[in-house]
Amino acid sequence: DRREVDPYGIVHHAGIWYVVGHCHTRGDVRTFRIDRIAALEAGAVDAFARPANFDLEAYRRDRLYVPSADAVRVRIHLAPLAVTRIGASWPVGDVQLASDGSATLTMDCEGYEWVTGWVLGLGRHAWIEAPATACAAMRERIERARTAIAPVLSQP
Repeated sequence: DRREVDPYGIVHHAGIWYVVGHCHTRGDVRTFRIDRIAALEAGAVDAFARPANFDLEAYRRDRLYVPSADAVRVRIHLAPLAVTRIGASWPVGDVQLASDGSATLTMDCEGYEWVTGWVLGLGRHAWIEAPATACAAMRERIERARTAIAPVLSQP
């Protein structure tokens, strides 16, 4: 995607450099991994000012995820429709886009509750590939959902 961004600063976090700034597409402050920026283009020189109350270090500390020593790497396959639904709102992780429009997302998780919910939200267009414990957690979550809705489905 092409984005017009008013850069507020550059931060180094967990071995990766990011630019933080106001994204005109989203109308909010966003974080962009510098190694994922394919090209830069200087736009019209319109003056902008970083908000006086914006603290770059506080933003980094509050918004950028730092995995704990207990974090588990999870690999998720995303069909092209899931990639489209996600748009620019990728969770923090490594994304490998395929030529067919699908993608593989590898991310660190503190347990499986959040990631299984996120994948379920994408329906049949996403699934957890690894590790086996994450796949098992997904099956357990689906079974809990089936059990919870069974009484509703059996009503006339």
